[in-house]
Amino acid sequence: MDFHCTSRGKLTAVDLAPAPETAAGRSLIPAMVRVAQLAQTYLKKNALTPHALDWNEFLVLRVVAVEPGIRSSRAASRLGMNRATLSGVVSRLEDRDLIRRESVDDGVRVELNLTQTGIEVWRGVSRDAAEAERSFTRAPAGQRTLVALARRIGGLVGPV
Repeated sequence: MDFHCTSRGKLTAVDLAPAPETAAGRSLIPAMVRVAQLAQTYLKKNALTPHALDWNEFLVLRVVAVEPGIRSSRAASRLGMNRATLSGVVSRLEDRDLIRRESVDDGVRVELNLTQTGIEVWRGVSRDAAEAERSFTRAPAGQRTLVALARRIGGLVGPV
């Protein structure tokens, strides 16, 4: 059994047979990718959408909240984003008064900081994300999926 996230952010069970390329379910990569995608979708619908954030905006807010004053080049590197993508995301966040860019020293380096509004939004998003994580792992469909993945892992590595 697996699950998917409905348009209302609820988990529902579905039966997904292993893809043919998984050699009768022996590969973990497709299963792990599926669980990650479902968790991300669930998080978006239950924690990001209420705050009008997309995935990249959430990631940038998180890295700036964790490391205030992070240089934009370091943030891009940490997030695996190119600088142009990061710049676009930061511009959207600046337009909403969630992040502020501050030139440092020579004016070439730029540090990123949350504004007061950004701090408040981050607190709400992180609270909602923690609740979404708890409900994701507690939902019966989510538990069945995680147990099935654990069994697949156990079948591949054998007894420990």
